[in-house]
Amino acid sequence: MPGRGRPTFNKRQKEQKRTEKRREKEAKREERKLTSQPLSTEEMIAAEALAMAEAAALAAEEAAEAAAEAEEIAQALARLTPPFK
Repeated sequence: MPGRGRPTFNKRQKEQKRTEKRREKEAKREERKLTSQPLSTEEMIAAEALAMAEAAALAAEEAAEAAAEAEEIAQALARLTPPFK
């Protein structure tokens, strides 16, 4: 069984980097929560909206990458399977 192809390796590296960055952001957020003053209601709503927007952008990016990978797999399968008669 051959090793991972270069594109797959690159995708995996990007995913690991993204996951690491997400964890760092969460750690910073938790640290700020512990050390900062309580936010006003307006600030809390704004912070929550920002977090939701970041999560939505990340989900959209991951969905686009998953779709691209699915397309790549479909093309590889199409090349490998003979046409039906």
